Amino acid sequence: MEQTLSKEVVEKWLQRFIFYIEVERGYSEHTASAYATDLKEFFTFLETEGNFTLSPQIFRRYLAFLHELEREKSTVARKLAALRSFFRYLGKRDLYEDNPLADIKTPKRGHYLPTFLYPKEIELLLDAPTKTTTLGKRDRAILEVFYSSGLRLGELVGLNLKDIDWELDSLLIRGKGNKERLVPIGFYAVDALHDYLQNSRPQLIKAEKEEAVFLSNRGQRINRRTVEYMVDKYVNQVGLNSNISPHSIRHTFATHLLENGADIRSVQELLGHENVSTTQIYTHLSRKKLREVYFSAHPRAKGGPNDV
Repeated sequence: MEQTLSKEVVEKWLQRFIFYIEVERGYSEHTASAYATDLKEFFTFLETEGNFTLSPQIFRRYLAFLHELEREKSTVARKLAALRSFFRYLGKRDLYEDNPLADIKTPKRGHYLPTFLYPKEIELLLDAPTKTTTLGKRDRAILEVFYSSGLRLGELVGLNLKDIDWELDSLLIRGKGNKERLVPIGFYAVDALHDYLQNSRPQLIKAEKEEAVFLSNRGQRINRRTVEYMVDKYVNQVGLNSNISPHSIRHTFATHLLENGADIRSVQELLGHENVSTTQIYTHLSRKKLREVYFSAHPRAKGGPNDV
């Protein structure tokens, strides 16, 4: 049954939904913000259309609108996922009777291979920060920890001093859905982190009670945009692909582990993926390596007439 809504009711429901996913479901502030943005964009579209009657037709017009804007299929799928979550929430609380998206299909996503760096490229990036300056030490530590642990950007900026386990050389990470996992870090990351905490962070900190590991030049917890800008600066400095981002370093972490023999379940655990299918994207990047392993290890792979 179609239902006509008022702008005031929609805004009230949106506030309650965002509170629900942040507080009850434990979604990160960044994820909740993304949901809010996607939902507000849809209701702004309804306002522009002058039609707050939720019917399959209005959603199809919205999809056509996104198509006209040339939005990526992955972006459209994300926006529909946000809407589906919103209306499931309303249904469970008897605020909205029917799911108006029941007959709306999510567009099929194209095959996506994440951007990653080859070993020589990641070495260039890790060596880019100046090791003698306050911010250079901080930036080096950030890059080393990124590559050593495969953290999400939000997880890195959210790190607190108490999350570092120096005995195990590992980090306690609170990922999506507030789920905890212990992620080891290697020698180079430990060394860079020690150097930063002993010789750089004391120069940056303004308030003694500040718990954040990584600080901005204002002495506060570093934000996502600052890290993105920092990575972009070093990427350009060493002449790498301009599409490289903090998330590309996470992709690089996973790709290099798989290429060097790590099993996919372990990589899934380290990345904090709920489903192994999410991790399997990285296996596409390792086909060449697997082929090399096959021909070097299988007794019947070599020695035929076509062997060179």
